[in-house]
Amino acid sequence: MRGIAVDETALGALGDVPFLRQLVESAPTGALAIDESGTVVFANGAIANLLGYEPDAVVGEPFGGLVADDYRSGVTPVTETVKDDDAPVELQARHADGHAVPVELDLRELTLEGQRFVAGYLRELHGEDERADAVARYEAIAEMAGDGVYQLDRDDCFRMVSDTLVEMSGYDRTELLGEHVSTLLGEDAVNERDGAIREDLRAATEGVTTVEFEMRTAEGSTIPCEERTALLGPDPTSAGSVSVVRDVSERVERVEELQQERELIEHILETSPVGIGVINPDGDISRVNDRAEDILGLTMEEITSQTLDVSQRKFYDSEGHRVPPEDLLGRVFEDGQQVLNSEFTLERPDGDRVWAALSIAPMTGEAGDVEKAVVIATDITDRKEREETLREERDVIEHILETSPVGVGVITPDGDISRVNDRAEELFGLTDYEISNQTLDVSQRKLYDSDGHQVEPEDLLSRVFEDGEQVLDTDFEFAQPDGDHVWQSISIAPIESRGGDVEKAVIIATDITDRKEREETLREERELIEHILDTSPVGIGVINPDGDISRVNDRAEDLLGLTMEEITNQTLDISQRKFYDSEGHQVEPEDLLGRVFEDGQQVLNSEFTLERPDGDRVWAALSIAPMTGDGDDVEKAVIIATDITDRKEREETLREERDVIEHILETSPVGIGVINPDGDISRVNDRAEDILGLTMEEITNQTLNVSQRSFYGAGGERVPPEDLLSRVFEDGEQVLNSEFTLERPGGDRVWAALSIAPVESHRDVEKAVVIATDISDR
Repeated sequence: MRGIAVDETALGALGDVPFLRQLVESAPTGALAIDESGTVVFANGAIANLLGYEPDAVVGEPFGGLVADDYRSGVTPVTETVKDDDAPVELQARHADGHAVPVELDLRELTLEGQRFVAGYLRELHGEDERADAVARYEAIAEMAGDGVYQLDRDDCFRMVSDTLVEMSGYDRTELLGEHVSTLLGEDAVNERDGAIREDLRAATEGVTTVEFEMRTAEGSTIPCEERTALLGPDPTSAGSVSVVRDVSERVERVEELQQERELIEHILETSPVGIGVINPDGDISRVNDRAEDILGLTMEEITSQTLDVSQRKFYDSEGHRVPPEDLLGRVFEDGQQVLNSEFTLERPDGDRVWAALSIAPMTGEAGDVEKAVVIATDITDRKEREETLREERDVIEHILETSPVGVGVITPDGDISRVNDRAEELFGLTDYEISNQTLDVSQRKLYDSDGHQVEPEDLLSRVFEDGEQVLDTDFEFAQPDGDHVWQSISIAPIESRGGDVEKAVIIATDITDRKEREETLREERELIEHILDTSPVGIGVINPDGDISRVNDRAEDLLGLTMEEITNQTLDISQRKFYDSEGHQVEPEDLLGRVFEDGQQVLNSEFTLERPDGDRVWAALSIAPMTGDGDDVEKAVIIATDITDRKEREETLREERDVIEHILETSPVGIGVINPDGDISRVNDRAEDILGLTMEEITNQTLNVSQRSFYGAGGERVPPEDLLSRVFEDGEQVLNSEFTLERPGGDRVWAALSIAPVESHRDVEKAVVIATDISDR
């Protein structure tokens, strides 16, 4: 027996004699001691017989150096987690002359004076028993990994199947043992497996043959699996094989998901409105979508050869300076920089020019070099054209602002005015000093609310700049520095920065002095309306869902036949009323009120025969309109009842009177017509035809061609007739007694006062009444 070698530095402090005696006595063959760092600190003489190394050549070296490469990864965790009851491990050890030696490694843990060691005993494997033991241990290792294991004999029949494989396949173990492997793999998979093994043998490949197949379970389903097969002899017919089977369903699903994602990305790429391509430093295109071909103007030759010839493209920046495309690519491929949303005019090979926003992002390889770049090109020609249009529109808005009858200004928290129009200067009473220095001195202004209480202008600005609130259409009596007082409706809207701070505010001031005077008139008119309500021949009342009457006039009391008790209690007892429609069918009054209070609908001019509590009947036209509260709930309803008994008798008379009215319309000195948004005339009298200068074609087709008429205001400025109609049909406004010089198709001009009133149907303006008065003589 050869001598031993010891690492005196590692083991000297432990008392080497007892330790070595214990190690040698416990070693059946080759014996090693490994410290916690994985270094061999002891080797006995049997190592030389087994692996050809002298003991002193092994001590001090990593234990992994004695293990073949394919088995090395599994050794370190085993030595770190060794337990006394662990089974021996089969592996391929590396012999000193380079060949592999099949060995069995038995590991035991030793602790001496608080220091941990692992004792390893190696025995060379020989013969059928050793192969059986190897298979068993192979099975144990695979089972720990969750894989199935089976062993085939030389006829490819099952000799052993592991518990995991039994569970995976759904077969009973007895159903598989002795059966041909095609029971699980199928004939095609078996042929593929055998072919792969034969190929490995022809190539003199050492190790494991890997194939993929679908396992057929006992239930008839299939499981995608990966099989790793090792021969137990020099060829399949000598000693059979052992295989480890792993369920790769999740991996297959991931592959399918990746394929679906790839197809989705491909679809997005092809349908993207943005041009996308991948290019390398030599100009070779590895991928480009249709949009990129279009924007970059790729020639047929470039598409065919998948190469971008940058010399055929010219780039110009926003100032018209040419930018060599080589410079852009140099920034990416040489400097590794990104080109982000840089805007250029791109001149393509055919001479066409487009505005494009280019982004070029480098793609680095494993070594960190830029191997490719992604080019993203967006056609921004429309946007650039819109920007030019916006600039033109800004000029128009500036003109409108200067000619606006409404005062508009932009102010900062410090009172600095960054923009103010002439009307605002007039309404705010800006002094020459304030105009020159663009500053508004709020201390020189006094505001009074509708009740006459003074409101500090600083408080209004504080609400805007500090609280971020809006001041909307608030009425104030405004005392200017020169002492003049005007009523103004003021709105102040905050302008937020990107960070959310209020940096400026827009002030809009409208002179409402005339409106305030009209409001006084309206108050007087309201009193008159109240008088009219009380003397109205139409019954009017306000009722809530419970039947309580909050307002009812005398005529309503009479028409509805209110009893003295109902009048006294201000309650309408609907159960004492009966309604009949025009065909004599009774209509429940609760249904009418339900439509209003529950469904929020209106009852409009519905005609009924009303039987009152005293038995009398009258014809009445009822309208019931819901009144909503703050929460959009119907809280009350207005009932309007009209006695139409006489009307029913007068309808024939009214038809005759309608003919008279038609005659009056035709002989009226005022032009009257009805028009729709398309210019179609549904009614026009002779005077209107004369004033508007309708052509014979227009009269025949009942169409008004507004393009053949020109309107001029008092100052001589042209007013497009389309604008007048737009105010009516799009904005729902009225045009009232607006005076224009009207140039008719024949070139004649007349002064006309026009009023255009929208006629709404279901809230949409479908028609408008045009009234034209010739005021040339006036």
